[in-house]
Amino acid sequence: MQVTYNGFTGELVKLERKPQPMFERYFYDLSIYDSEKQVTHSFAGVKLEDVKFLGGEVTFDG
Repeated sequence: MQVTYNGFTGELVKLERKPQPMFERYFYDLSIYDSEKQVTHSFAGVKLEDVKFLGGEVTFDG
């Protein structure tokens, strides 16, 4: 699945939920593989609403 975050677009490698109890919300660790540059970009503390999913289907299990 293709995703875009912070100006980077590529194949979704990892999307891991990290609870932040003091904020009463969730943040995510995100890794995107850029096949053009052959590099993986990793980000921590990502808000899901800042990620754009392109194609495919995403299901989140609570």
